[in-house]
Amino acid sequence: MKQVIDCYGWPSTSEFYMKKKKQAFEVQTVGTKTFIRFDNSDKCASWCIDESAGQKITWTYGVWANRESLVYDLDLNQPLTIDVEG
Repeated sequence: MKQVIDCYGWPSTSEFYMKKKKQAFEVQTVGTKTFIRFDNSDKCASWCIDESAGQKITWTYGVWANRESLVYDLDLNQPLTIDVEG
């Protein structure tokens, strides 16, 4: 099954989709990059703030443990279609 989510992980079926921010659940800094996730789940929406690129902020969806190797190429206003179980 496919689902569209926003940069905080809100699904498009939620009243909060593209309307409500979430508090950061975890923040990790590695070198010039700061990684942020908003949920306590293995797979989640996560942001990367890249200081080496003039504070470029992008996001992706993936396994938090792999945050440093994920490809962060979405603008914060850009939704993403993901595969979900069910």
